[in-house]
Amino acid sequence: MRIALFCFVLAVLNLKAELPVGSFRWVGTPEETNRISKAVESGAQQMSRLVRMIARNRLTESTRPFQVITFTRNGEQMTAVRDDDNPIVTPLNGKPVEWTRKDGKTFRVSQIAAATAITQIFTDDEDNSRQNIFSLSPDGQSLTLTVTLQSSSFTVPINYSLTYKRIEKK
Repeated sequence: MRIALFCFVLAVLNLKAELPVGSFRWVGTPEETNRISKAVESGAQQMSRLVRMIARNRLTESTRPFQVITFTRNGEQMTAVRDDDNPIVTPLNGKPVEWTRKDGKTFRVSQIAAATAITQIFTDDEDNSRQNIFSLSPDGQSLTLTVTLQSSSFTVPINYSLTYKRIEKK
């Protein structure tokens, strides 16, 4: 019984220690850039010809990779800062909060932490959602961002992934 409790406590401590806290820079390979372009085109092709160009422009803007993302943790709250956008501060339990992007667009955002990953879910009033899953590599030096975009305008979700590398403290 004591061994099981000890293992449980170690697991909980380990979960907290391995969250992707720190700053990470996008390493943007040509393959990743190509996957984003294909994802944008896939989404645009799901739209009628009348709105396809507008949809393509909006998707291009919403799929632009953040150059730097920084995660900090304060107790049971997680803060994410993407480039120079407004900080996203939420509880780690998935409870959504209202967040306004620097351009004035408002979303409901939740962040859930589990083991070596953070999942962010953004929803807006237009029935659109974005799920970001940030997964930390075993060595803690790389972060993979897996993105899923969903909309009532899409017949299938749009998916792509990006790779980030930890920025060393100077």
